[in-house]
Amino acid sequence: MPPVTLLQLNLYIQNLTMTIIQSIGCWLQSPPTPKVVPPPLRIGIYALIVVLALGLRIHLATIAHPAQMDSTHMIHQGILWVQGEPGALSTIWQEAPVLTAGMAYRLGYNPAKALQWSTVLYGTILVGMTMLLTRRLFDSDAAAWISGGWAACNPALLNYSVNSMPEIGFAACMLSAYVVLAPSIRGKSLKLIPLLAGYALLGLGMYFKPLDSLTAMALTTGWLLLVHLKRPLITVAHLSAGFIIYLTLVAPHYVLQNHGHNPGDIQLANRSSGLVKGLRAYDSSFENAPDDSRFAKEMDEFRQLGTLKWLWRHRQEVSLRFPVNVIRSIRIYGHFLFPNAFRIGNAWWVFMLTAVLTIRLASHHWRPCLWLFLAAMAFPLGVSLSYVYDRWLIIYIPLLFILIAGHLVASPSLWGGRWKIGAWTLFLLTMMGNSTALSFQNHLDNVWRKENQQTIALWLKNTANHGERYMSLGPAISLEIDLEHPRRWVRLPNAPLDHVDRICENQQVTYVVVCDSSYPHWPANQLIQGNPAPSNWALVNENTFEQLHPIWGKQEETYHIYKRSPSAAENHP
Repeated sequence: MPPVTLLQLNLYIQNLTMTIIQSIGCWLQSPPTPKVVPPPLRIGIYALIVVLALGLRIHLATIAHPAQMDSTHMIHQGILWVQGEPGALSTIWQEAPVLTAGMAYRLGYNPAKALQWSTVLYGTILVGMTMLLTRRLFDSDAAAWISGGWAACNPALLNYSVNSMPEIGFAACMLSAYVVLAPSIRGKSLKLIPLLAGYALLGLGMYFKPLDSLTAMALTTGWLLLVHLKRPLITVAHLSAGFIIYLTLVAPHYVLQNHGHNPGDIQLANRSSGLVKGLRAYDSSFENAPDDSRFAKEMDEFRQLGTLKWLWRHRQEVSLRFPVNVIRSIRIYGHFLFPNAFRIGNAWWVFMLTAVLTIRLASHHWRPCLWLFLAAMAFPLGVSLSYVYDRWLIIYIPLLFILIAGHLVASPSLWGGRWKIGAWTLFLLTMMGNSTALSFQNHLDNVWRKENQQTIALWLKNTANHGERYMSLGPAISLEIDLEHPRRWVRLPNAPLDHVDRICENQQVTYVVVCDSSYPHWPANQLIQGNPAPSNWALVNENTFEQLHPIWGKQEETYHIYKRSPSAAENHP
């Protein structure tokens, strides 16, 4: 056998390399073979995503403070309900978290922790329902895995799965309702049992988010009526049965919420004052203005006219703020969907959403895509008559995940080759990792502030006499001081100090807690900057906390505690 020359060896290596590259290129460019994933592996991927969602939420719950935002108010109401206070459930706070906290307190558990772990469960269910709804609307496992992974690691959904707020609880009810109604939504069938189950789940959502529940029920009824017009008698009969189930489940809510009201003065949703506030709701000093009775007069006008007449009288004002709020809603959605380093500009986000809808509405997937868009936009379009908060829209993020994932997998130009599938998978995994890491870091950054608050709460617990009331901005401090008596805490308003002192006198407040790291522009918190305190306030505790943050460097947070004189303890805290 003749010896192989260096030139021949080089040509052989080049040919072999080109053959391998061409083979890989052909494999990547070829469309994926359908049903290549065996059933055990396919089910395993679904289970893996659910386990991932649960694991991330459990781990984050061990870091995050259990009582955040308004959840402390719900814990307070739950404790008062157990203690037998009349009307403890007849408030603006949602009954489901109130009852969860109250039952945990009655059984001897920490109500804040119990409420937090309930939202961990709801958040995990939400991820599972997101995948199931995607699968039932688009008949695609790949789209379901994309939407499920996206929902499992999204920072907003992660945060609201551990902060004890009711948004994720309603989102789990809503997505579950849409899962059982998916064939009806697609126009395939309108079976009675799934319809009743869907309306029952939407009715259950009333105890988490009343206005969202009403919006989802109205949209679902209208859509199903429109899609199934070919059989009007059966459609109306089935929808009527579903509506009766819905009314039966929400009736206790309205009995509680309208307790003591006139029979003809029943409100479908609380906090209707949002229409009167409008864009002024973003100014926290508006409601607390001590010498401005304009808001009270405007509320009296609203009650006398009713919603429709009030909207007609103020149509010019409402028509000006409505498009501003709609644009704000779309921007909020974009920020939630593409967090951190993956955030895209508002114009690109609007262009992308418009392109997705245009392409999908021209395809055979037009019904589920149009439904998802309407279901995501129905609530923000309604509240845009008043004002829009970020947290209200967190509920509807999974619907947009499903819409985008369904469009991606159904588009050959985006999902037509193995190299495209690999690229999108890598992109999704990278975004999931980045979002999760930053979400955990944000909660770790808050641990120091929560420990500072606990130090202040311990001082008050050891210093204040039983029954002495205290005022602070955040209600969470009350859980550390006196869990048994929620009425000892009074909210610090954004108002001039003389007005704050009058509130303290009326509410029999002894101690006032101010801090320079939360709303430092508020008059009471500016006491830390050297502003003079009222003459009857004496500084009894000053505490400055310091830490060296690995990214932000040296951080400081200062608390002042003032004692008013004469102090007046409440007889029945």
